[in-house]
Order: sequence, then structure tokens, then C-alpha cells
Amino acid sequence: MKYRQWKNGVRTVYAYGMVNETLYSGGEYNPETDRKDPGDFTFQFQDSRRITHPGLEDWSYGSFHGLTLSMDGTKFYLQGWENGIRAYDVLSGRLVWKNRIRHTRNLLVSENTLLAVTGDKKLVAMSAQKGLVTAERPGIREVIDVTENLCLGIAVSRKESYLLDKDTLDVLLTLPAIPHCCTVDVLPMGNRLYTLIRTLADTKPRYEVYALQELPLPADADPVLWESRYTVRRLQIYRDVYGLDMDAVTENARDDLFRIDYAIAEPEKQFADPAGGAVYGMLRFRMGKEEYGLWYHGKDSRIPYDVSLLYWMEGLEETLRRTRLGGKAYLRDIHTPRTWLRFRSRHGDSTNQLFINVVRTAEELPEIGMIPCLPVSEKEMWERDVCIPFSFFEAEVTEVSKRMKEEITAWQNSISGEENAIG
Repeated sequence: MKYRQWKNGVRTVYAYGMVNETLYSGGEYNPETDRKDPGDFTFQFQDSRRITHPGLEDWSYGSFHGLTLSMDGTKFYLQGWENGIRAYDVLSGRLVWKNRIRHTRNLLVSENTLLAVTGDKKLVAMSAQKGLVTAERPGIREVIDVTENLCLGIAVSRKESYLLDKDTLDVLLTLPAIPHCCTVDVLPMGNRLYTLIRTLADTKPRYEVYALQELPLPADADPVLWESRYTVRRLQIYRDVYGLDMDAVTENARDDLFRIDYAIAEPEKQFADPAGGAVYGMLRFRMGKEEYGLWYHGKDSRIPYDVSLLYWMEGLEETLRRTRLGGKAYLRDIHTPRTWLRFRSRHGDSTNQLFINVVRTAEELPEIGMIPCLPVSEKEMWERDVCIPFSFFEAEVTEVSKRMKEEITAWQNSISGEENAIG
């Protein structure tokens, strides 16, 4: 958890360890070697000590990501395109170890492990003490700090991300993709993950906070200590280094999740005979702070479950295909007269967004399913559109559609088996 800032060199501020900040000052360009001369590394300790190692090496390649320190603050790590990874002693500047893992970018640490993403899109975990590889996970294009022991890996496909254990690289949660190119940080607060996104508005940096995912706490974790240990210092850094007011981060967070909840009704609660091929149940969409659909809390045998699950999922799949490259899509609610869900996508250089609203027409239309436009006027039923990252919508529709179809097939097979057994 390090935070860089350019000011007379590359300054890095830390949320852990005995070093408050470091400063790398690069050397001058040397035409004889066609490289910059070795630069200086300065360390500012919490007890006000200051140590500088002049002319150590040229670190222009890796300086963009900020200098990485071990969790105890005794070693610092340098990465390079050709030279592999090197570990130096903070106090003496002595080389401790080096390896041949080249073409690496950002480096992350846990108490025992150093992480790096290689040029061939592979996340590598290595021993922080000796630099030996201990675990690998292919298909990762970027990695972001979450806590001392957790990180967020962005998949090469950009369609999903993974909450990973830093030491083992085991996947703890699969999450929607986030716009990694402009993600500043991932903060755990309470039992939620919040992503801080940096975008440009009128050529000036603008920061938005998204509530990304509920985060299961470790069984023995005190939520107050969990939040305090990993987050309070980082929020202080945002105020001191970036000038951001993060006091109300949870209150102002944009809850941009898109979730599809569904349940297949038992045969006796089906709206129609299951032998006809249709499958009914409950279904709702949770998008931001809005909900839409049919969802009963509790079991009431008198209520017919009349939501056609396959209609909605096939409609969402068609909507996804329609909006993937931009434009509008209207998906009819066949259970509510004159009512449609409107989806409008906007694709930019760094972020792709989807705007959702419920609209109603003045007259009934014969069309069903997804259509690209309405031939009559429409009236918005929500005060404002729900805006979510398009990747959240894409990941949820793709994953839920696959899972639902598998469950429906298994459910139909079980019904067919029971009927054959009775017959």
C-alpha cells in the first residue's frame, strides 16, 4: 500500500512499516551509454531519520509505480525490463538478492511474499527473503493492493477480477471487472470493498468511489480493527498527499453493483405445466440503489411464481449484444402493461458505462423481447438513470445466464426422471 507523487522526483508514501516516505531522483541522460546515470534513493523514517543512497542505479523504468518496501521496512525492491528484480537493504544500500524475473511492472508485498506481474500477463509470487518463486497465476494483466494479505488481480480478458491471497495466489472471490487503467486504490471498509476511480473532468482529476463487493471477514476478525488497521492510515494519506476529503467515503460511495437474483419454483408452484418447456420462478435485478422484479421474502404456497426465467435471461443476453458497442436497447416486461427496461451504453477511452431506467409507454405495443427503439413516446419511472460500469453488467449477465441454464437443465431432467419413475 504505497502512494506515489511526482514532485522533484518520484515521492512514495507508505501505509505500513517504519519508513514514512521515499524519494527517487533520477540521474542525467548520458549520451555515451544512451541511458540515464544512476539515481539517488532517499528514505524518511518515522523517527525523523533520513538516509540517502546516492548513485545506486538507474530506476527510470520502475519509478512510475513507486518504490516498494518490505512490510517491516528493512528492504526495498527494484524492478526492471532487463535486469530482473533486486532487493536492497534500506540502511546500508547493500544488494541482498536478485533474480531473473524480467519485464515486470508494479510490485506488491505481504509479510513473506513479493508479487509481480510479468510481461506475458502472469502473476508471480516469490519469497521476500530470497526472491525464489513460490506460486504463479497466469492470465493476470494488473494487480492492486487491498490489505497486507489480499490483492485484486485484473484478468487479461478485462471481464472479471479476482480477490487473491497474496502468499498462495488462491482465488477467494470472483468479482466484476473494474477499469484498472484508472483505479487508484481498493479499500476495505467494514465488510465492503470500495474502489477509488480516477477520471478526468474538464482536464482535472476527478475521484469517484464505487462500492464493489461485500467482503467476507476472516472468522476471527474484529470489524473495527479490520477497518482501522488497513484503511484509516490510507485515508489520512489521501487527505495529506492528494488533498482528497475521504471522511464520507462510505456515505458518498456509488453502489454500482449489478446483481441478478433468481429462484426456480417447485413443480407445484409453476405458473404453467413444466412439460411445456417454460420454467417459472422469482427474479429481480439489483442495480445501484434500485431494484426491479418479483421477489417474495418467505414461502407462500398460494402465490404463483409466474416470472418466465428464460425470457428474461435471453432478453438480457440480446441486450448485452446490442449495447456492447454502444446504443440503446429496450427489454419488455411481459408481466407489467406498457413497461420496458431501457439500457443505454456509453463507451469511452477508459471507462464504459451503462445507464438503466424503467420507462412506460402511453399505449400497449405488440413487440416483446428486446427492441432497439420504441415507436411511441416514453415516460421515465425512476427519477434518474442508474449508471453502472458496463463490465459489471456484462460479467453478471454472462455468469448468471450460464449458471441458470445449467440449473434449469438439471431441474428439468430431475422432473422428467420423477415422472418416468411414477409411470
